Amino acid sequence: MSYTHTEHQQTIKADTLIMVTARQPNNELYQALNQRLESESQTLFRSLRRISDCEAPTIIAAAVYAGHRYARELDTELDPDVPFRIE
Repeated sequence: MSYTHTEHQQTIKADTLIMVTARQPNNELYQALNQRLESESQTLFRSLRRISDCEAPTIIAAAVYAGHRYARELDTELDPDVPFRIE
């Protein structure tokens, strides 16, 4: 293992290595609900929107913010020109 800032190297003995890279979005629930929304004339929901890890895996803080932002924008017209902004 090598530290980016100090370039100090350290060896760690381990039985297993789990790489967390190139993660894919988990949108299975979204796809199932979207298919149901399109195929049924009456559903329990009027709209469906992907947020957070359903679109692209992110850090926990970004996922929490995505939920917070969605709640604030619920039932409002979205401006597609306004970028994602962390306050």
